[in-house]
Amino acid sequence: MVKIRLDEERARLLIQCIHPDHTRRFEMSIMEPLDEEAPRPKISFRSSARILTRSLRGAIMDAGLVSEQVKIEVTGDMLRMSAVGDIGSAISEWERDSDELLELKSEEDSGATFPLSYLRDIVNAAGASSEMATLELNTDMPISLDFELPQGRLVYYLAPCIGA
Repeated sequence: MVKIRLDEERARLLIQCIHPDHTRRFEMSIMEPLDEEAPRPKISFRSSARILTRSLRGAIMDAGLVSEQVKIEVTGDMLRMSAVGDIGSAISEWERDSDELLELKSEEDSGATFPLSYLRDIVNAAGASSEMATLELNTDMPISLDFELPQGRLVYYLAPCIGA
């Protein structure tokens, strides 16, 4: 069972995932004033991928073993997440017909490198109550991470690493 509550007094979003054996709790700051909706950035995304959150989380964990950054790319009929560090590299790839990759759209090849710490926090928090994530990206532009929730959706925008 998932409980989501907004603590307006503390400007925090509280997410609680109750499992038979344990409970997980996440608290996230609300950055914008609660009485006005923040406008979405005006970005025309060229590529998108809809993927199982558990698969996305696994790829992020793998990347974290070797690096502090992860490159996310949509090329042709594939979604690829890759990381390179001093001790080695990690690559996760999903072909268009993969059972874990539910949808893939691409007007052109797109890719950018993102800080793993922020991406990990976003996917762990939102992924606790969402089975699917939609990634939208362009080359060297912010990525949109859209998580479908029982009570709505959570959308994050994350800027790419500069000079990566």
